[in-house]
Parts: sequence; C-alpha cells; structure tokens
Amino acid sequence: MWKKILFVSFAFLITFSFGFGTGYFYYTQSYTESRERTERELGQLRGAVTDAQVRSDTAIRGLDEAIRGLSAIQDRNKRIAYLIDSIGATVKQLREIYDTTSRALQTDGTAEKPVENNSNR
Repeated sequence: MWKKILFVSFAFLITFSFGFGTGYFYYTQSYTESRERTERELGQLRGAVTDAQVRSDTAIRGLDEAIRGLSAIQDRNKRIAYLIDSIGATVKQLREIYDTTSRALQTDGTAEKPVENNSNR
C-alpha cells in the first residue's frame, strides 16, 4: 500500500516538474521574442519621431523665413507667390512626416496606416 502511494506521489511530482519546466521554457522563449520585436519596433518609432522633429523644425524655420521675407517684397504678386511656395514646402515636410510615421507603424504588419481621428488630422 505504501509503495503504491509513494509511486503515485513520485509520478505526480515528476509529471508536475516536467509540465512546469516545459511551461516555463515556453514562456521565457515567447517573452524573449516579444521583447526583441518590441525593442526593434520601438527603435523604428524613435527614428520616425526624430525624423518628424527634424522635419517639423525645418518647416517652422521655412515659415519664419517666409514671414520675415514678405515684408521686404514690395510687389503683391511676388509676395503671394513666395508665400505659396513656402506653404508648399511646409506641406511637403508634413507629408514626409506622415509617410515616415506610416512606414514605421507598418513594419510589424499589424497596422495598415496611422490611426486618425478628429484631433490629429
């Protein structure tokens, strides 16, 4: 009788240990892969944010120069053309910010494009 109880207890202990070890190994592998993927995506997003900051600064400087330059131009038509060119350059910078961000979000295949709502359009 004691041998059966000891055998069943020992078999249960071995089964539990094997199951725990397998689960632990699977969990750590999954965690490591997820962490590496997340760090890779975070690096890409940081790059996109840095690029967006640089492009934003460039657009701001361009608009500042356009505003300062407008006062020096006497011809109204030239002022309008200069302002349109400056706005076009700013729009180009903003489009590049959007495209870079879109590419960074699409790298893992889970997002087709950045999420847009009324507050960030």
